[in-house]
Amino acid sequence: MRTVFLITLSSLASLDIRSASPGSLADVQFDGDSVVMELDMSSGYPMVNVVLDHKRKANFVVDTGASISVIDPGIAKKLGLVSVGRQNVGPPGMKGEETDIVRLDHLSAGALTVRQADLAVVDIVELTQGLMDGVIGMDLFRDLLITLRLAEGKLEISHQSLSSDSPNVMKLGDDENLNIEMDVTGFFVDAHLDSGSPGGFTLPPEMKNSLKLASGTRGSGAVQLVGSSRTLEYGKLVGSIHLGTIEYKNPDIAFMSPSLGKANIGHSVMRNLVITIDQKNKLLSMVPANNEALADHKRVNTASTSRRLGIMFKGFGGGPLQLAGVEPDSLAERSGFKAGDQINTLNGKPMADYVQNELRNLFSGQEPLVFEVDRDGQIITLKVP
Repeated sequence: MRTVFLITLSSLASLDIRSASPGSLADVQFDGDSVVMELDMSSGYPMVNVVLDHKRKANFVVDTGASISVIDPGIAKKLGLVSVGRQNVGPPGMKGEETDIVRLDHLSAGALTVRQADLAVVDIVELTQGLMDGVIGMDLFRDLLITLRLAEGKLEISHQSLSSDSPNVMKLGDDENLNIEMDVTGFFVDAHLDSGSPGGFTLPPEMKNSLKLASGTRGSGAVQLVGSSRTLEYGKLVGSIHLGTIEYKNPDIAFMSPSLGKANIGHSVMRNLVITIDQKNKLLSMVPANNEALADHKRVNTASTSRRLGIMFKGFGGGPLQLAGVEPDSLAERSGFKAGDQINTLNGKPMADYVQNELRNLFSGQEPLVFEVDRDGQIITLKVP
């Protein structure tokens, strides 16, 4: 029996998909030795625009936390996709629910084409409040090498492979999920790489009493699962987390209850790294994004000093931006933002006049931000210092 699962840890939704039988190996095609997919990071997630069966445009998230790809049932129905099997869906340690597997004939994203892909049918539009139509999981790249450059908004796919003798290469865990060993102040825990999570370091709650925190835990947020939910507590670690040769000093962390049994590394950490994944050989390379050329770098503190708002948008359409969610205890929540808010202007400039890279730089920079927000028809002003 093979177990596959998808985990998307955010303030919106967390999914865990397990399957009792393996899906088919999709046919992934591109010209030459490699292809680069452009990622839209404006929503806080690595999103890619795809075309399904030559006729339906959709927004899919690229999720290293997903070992199977996903499509929303509404879209599957409109495409006329029929079930080719069933699988159990549910969070760890809980009874799953059966869902359909459908086979998609054709998916394209830029110069990349995927044929005969099996996708789990999950209510992802509802779970993410319209942000996502589906998930591109790691099952599509089992025999390929992928390199994530989230800071640049790029995903490179190639026919190459990693060598275990190369610097900065570490072993992946034995299961089908992207797990690596993480050192938390001398305590070792398996950590799941999860680009579908906007969070950072999320630890099992059983580690809390073994770690020194700057001022205990603070706040609490809910994470919605398939048929269940979990809670998050936040704190600042006194000490370091090591990922291979990379050191994060005194990072912000979260604890999730009930426990997943593993740590989770979200894209607020991953975006500062260049991560190359070779699933076929169970190898992974990880270097700081600003230090990629160094083959044998020393331990570096790559904890981001950039601002992080903690807001998620329903895509980027060249007009007012609607908030799909706000992370608990985030800068955005403390500034007064709420899910459903519509941002009309930023610093007096209409949102339609911004390009994505300009917004990304403003959000992560240090310049004070003044937003004009439409909340249920009432215009309010919110400020981020």
